[in-house]
Amino acid sequence: MKDTTKRGILGEEMLDFFLEAFVSSRCAIKVTMRKGQRLCESYVVNLARLKGIDYRSLVAYRFWLLLLVTVMTGHLSAQVNGDEDSGSAEWKMWSTAAMDIGFSKKAEMSLAYLRSYALDNQMQVEFNQASLSLSYDISKHLETKAGYIRTQSATSDKNTSRYFLRTMFKINLNDKFKWTNGVQAEKHSVNERRFDYRLIFITRLELRKRLEFLSLSPSVSYWVFYNIGGSAIQYYDLEGHPTVKVAPEGMHRARLWVNLNSKISDAVSVSVYYLRQFEFNLVGQETRINVTNPVTGKIARPYSNYNVAGITLKLNLDL
Repeated sequence: MKDTTKRGILGEEMLDFFLEAFVSSRCAIKVTMRKGQRLCESYVVNLARLKGIDYRSLVAYRFWLLLLVTVMTGHLSAQVNGDEDSGSAEWKMWSTAAMDIGFSKKAEMSLAYLRSYALDNQMQVEFNQASLSLSYDISKHLETKAGYIRTQSATSDKNTSRYFLRTMFKINLNDKFKWTNGVQAEKHSVNERRFDYRLIFITRLELRKRLEFLSLSPSVSYWVFYNIGGSAIQYYDLEGHPTVKVAPEGMHRARLWVNLNSKISDAVSVSVYYLRQFEFNLVGQETRINVTNPVTGKIARPYSNYNVAGITLKLNLDL
């Protein structure tokens, strides 16, 4: 029997464990958030014991597991309660041209230009987005990136911009897989009325080495967004009377990325990916979005759910 007590969760044991723990988040759909989290945590503890894993070794992963359980509970509950119309999700195509310029083995500058098309509306251009960022590898496992992103709408005069700072921590699960976790903080321009600041929690699983076939590198990422500030929303009680008017802060959005990157040469690579964005209200969350005015029927901050088929062409240069 493998000594998983001393090693913590590694390799296939860790992947199997988190896959089963992920499925267990469904247990909270029909109960309150607090009770649901207790049920899931109890399930995780028992699952760890059955697999011969010391539950104390999960300390490094508790935050990400709790975050995943919390978001999935809220999202799945929204579906059960009819709070989300997933069938209405639009399809978009994002095409990106990017360039990475390496100054050294640790420092790099990235330039990118993205254009979004509405596949459900005769390929109409929705917005154009330009970005500039600088990244630095602090160590073998830790990297940081700072940048600026400007988005210009093609259907209105609305232009927004934001600054961001991201820190990522990478670990090798075994000789095949690499797991990266991190946080991105954003400051948005005054033209962005939905939020002033955002925190994005990022987790990504990918291969350590490329496949021989087409030099492919597949990866899966999951992003959870936490909104801070923004324009206030009017809320109502069960009888339809106005109560408070505050900004809908909290977790309301998640994105799932499935990416396939091919290294054509040392200087050129191509990525094709699928992205699924869904917005939600967590169970028991007071600052909600998708709030209906009982008098007019108008929805404040409606859900923005969509699918994206994307492609990125990147040029890599070393100075």
